[in-house]
Amino acid sequence: MLTVGGDDYLRKPYGINLLRARVKKFLEKERKAPQFITRGPFTLYIVAAQAFVNGEDLLLTQKEFAVLLLLAQNEGKVLSAEHIYEKVWGFTNFNDKNAIQMTISRLRSKMKNTGYSIIVYRRHGYAFEKD
Repeated sequence: MLTVGGDDYLRKPYGINLLRARVKKFLEKERKAPQFITRGPFTLYIVAAQAFVNGEDLLLTQKEFAVLLLLAQNEGKVLSAEHIYEKVWGFTNFNDKNAIQMTISRLRSKMKNTGYSIIVYRRHGYAFEKD
């Protein structure tokens, strides 16, 4: 099920050595992956899908966290709504502008007075930037 988020698969029957090798490779990859990122007062814990500002939990939904993480990882870059939709919602045909607009709106209200904002660039997209 690689198309719905899986990283790997094994066909049955499989040998124990192959299983061990795949698990070892997966664990090495996880150890190398960043566990959190910080941007100013923001700390985003990737595995837990939680965002904090100055130690206070923003209480984000999964989609809000995914959008904020994507924008924070690309700080200062303008990401199109289509790109965000594809990365967060997983669909390549962009047909729900309202979903992104509502998610961004909720995020912006939760980010007030943090020193960072999600800036809307009409007809171009969104960017995570310092105020």
